[in-house]
Amino acid sequence: MNKQMTDANYYKKIIIALVLGWIAIWIYRTVLTPIYPQIQSDLGNVSDSQIGLVASIYFFAYTGMQIPSGALVDKFGQKRVLIPAFLGFAIAAFIIGTAHTLTQVYLGALVAGISTGSYYGAAFSLSAKYTPKDKKSFSNAIINSGSALGMIIGLVGSSVLVGGLNIQWNYMLYMTSIIILAVTCVFVLFIKSDKSQTSTQQAKETHHTVSTETQQVSLFAPKQLVIYFVYFATCYGYYMIVTWLPSFLVAEKNFEQSSVGYVAAIVAITAVPGALIFSKYIDKNAHQRLNLIVFYYLQLRLQLA
Repeated sequence: MNKQMTDANYYKKIIIALVLGWIAIWIYRTVLTPIYPQIQSDLGNVSDSQIGLVASIYFFAYTGMQIPSGALVDKFGQKRVLIPAFLGFAIAAFIIGTAHTLTQVYLGALVAGISTGSYYGAAFSLSAKYTPKDKKSFSNAIINSGSALGMIIGLVGSSVLVGGLNIQWNYMLYMTSIIILAVTCVFVLFIKSDKSQTSTQQAKETHHTVSTETQQVSLFAPKQLVIYFVYFATCYGYYMIVTWLPSFLVAEKNFEQSSVGYVAAIVAITAVPGALIFSKYIDKNAHQRLNLIVFYYLQLRLQLA
């Protein structure tokens, strides 16, 4: 029998690996936003719309890769998708770091989007498959907290090192590439291949168990479509804030570049404890899930009004 099936702590190793994965991804996503002025200056004669296309290319590629990556995970297993994807991700960061033209930056953003787009399906299928049912919400909250930690590191690190200490912006991408390679090593060590005959049979048994315990719902049922839209709108607003807030504060509000990372990182800092507390409560009171989600959305709507 496979070790991951008998190791009661295997899901904890998965949580650690996936947290580090999200940290690496969000360091990359946010490390550029406070230092776009330096990139524009270094590349020469680059307009705001041209530099804005860097993030757009990344997210188009990231979004477009979701369904293909899910199919790859189903066919080859999570580990065989994660490791090549993160190797490509490290190469993408290096391409941007060595860029002398905007086209090279676009190429790096495209490769990074394709690579990180392969992470989402593999990560959540791993956590869903191996995390105990009574710990799923809390475990997912811990995993997703990696996004906040990566955001803090990326925003604060680039604004302080580049904006405050005048370090070359390229070095931030080199450091990011090294971090990504280190996380790839963690994947190699912590995540076990699940494509042997034994594990395949056990995966079928696991799938059968899940299928009998949960109600089968059409992916395109009206309720599902509403959930997709709400999730999309939430992520879109969140990404817009963390992607463009530093540039907005510098260009429109005359903030010091060395301080914008701290301001933008407040979103991430305050999100972590709330997510952990909320998820812990949900694991013990699953019947209150919908009520709490509606309550928090209404509260957010009032704050934005």
